[in-house]
Amino acid sequence: MSDELTRALHELASAHETPPPLAGPEIRARAVRRSRRRTAVALGATASAVALLAVGLTRGADDPAPRNHPPAASRTTSPAPTTSPSPTSSDAPAPTTGTVDLAGRTLTIGGRRMELASGFDNSPTLKGPLTVGEKPGTKTVTVTNTTDGTRYNAVISSAVELLDADGRPVFIGASDSYNTEGIGTYEKADGWLALNQSDAKWFYEEAELGEVLSANP
Repeated sequence: MSDELTRALHELASAHETPPPLAGPEIRARAVRRSRRRTAVALGATASAVALLAVGLTRGADDPAPRNHPPAASRTTSPAPTTSPSPTSSDAPAPTTGTVDLAGRTLTIGGRRMELASGFDNSPTLKGPLTVGEKPGTKTVTVTNTTDGTRYNAVISSAVELLDADGRPVFIGASDSYNTEGIGTYEKADGWLALNQSDAKWFYEEAELGEVLSANP
């Protein structure tokens, strides 16, 4: 066998040679050394953790406490100031569209002049202005005979109610039952201003509710 082969076989055998077993004291010594190394590593890790905790606590103590900010007040929109409407004077007179002239026995409205019953001596006493209250069309009034006191009912047509300043009513209209010439001559009527049929119909059609007339005593 060559020397080189012999040398290679010896090296291979040495590489795979099982180490001799250790004696008991040597095994215990190795165990003690391993235990000490583990203890040292554990103590080092514990010390590091304690140091980190101490640093954290120190920083927390040095930092100022967080400020408690009160909640922001909700913004409320102030209502816009209201402007009161200018008061309308209740004393301002309403415009008139016509005139009742008791002394002159005429009713004038819309440029038309109409005669009230001639000799109407018992014309109602009115306090102007006069306001058109309603238009009943037909109205029954009482007529009194001045000679014997006999009272009659007269039905007037195209009747229009006028209210004076005190709220007292008077009616304007025509009657087929009585001759207007006789009213005031021998008879008297309360709360009625007589017109002829044509004028009474015209006034009834033209008068508007709420319309205001002046009154001359």
